Amino acid sequence: MKINGFKFGEIDPEKNSFIRAQIEVNGKGSQCSLYIGDGVCRDKEALQTVESVLETLDEWDRRSRQELLKFSNTEDPTVADFIEFHLEELGNEVRAKVGSAEVDQETFMSALELCGVSFHEQSNGLKIVFDYSIGREFSDALLAVKFSSDGVLLEIAHES
Repeated sequence: MKINGFKFGEIDPEKNSFIRAQIEVNGKGSQCSLYIGDGVCRDKEALQTVESVLETLDEWDRRSRQELLKFSNTEDPTVADFIEFHLEELGNEVRAKVGSAEVDQETFMSALELCGVSFHEQSNGLKIVFDYSIGREFSDALLAVKFSSDGVLLEIAHES
């Protein structure tokens, strides 16, 4: 069953469940990958959710970024550690990308690129993951923002 992948074009998840494309999300160009898990490919309802998320990708991106900012102001160090690591290890490259000698949390967050969207089958429904990077040319580290199919934030994780 083919689905409309909107920014990713028409998709036949049974034949190609991994796609890499140059897309624009909220006015920012990004090299982004799309992954649709095997179990999702065989579930018509799950594929409808995939279509819906991809149709409203700009909204999901804004929501994910808001969650990252909110999460950065909690006691959980995940986002703060991610930012600190990149500023310590890649300070000059990050500052050049951001275009500023001083990089605060909000500036850093606005420079993150959406580099992956994935859909995974779980026992309790679909998990939707949005991966953000400061730039894959600099680092393979990601902030993964994970939602249930009904939009509940499940987790924010630092992955690579």
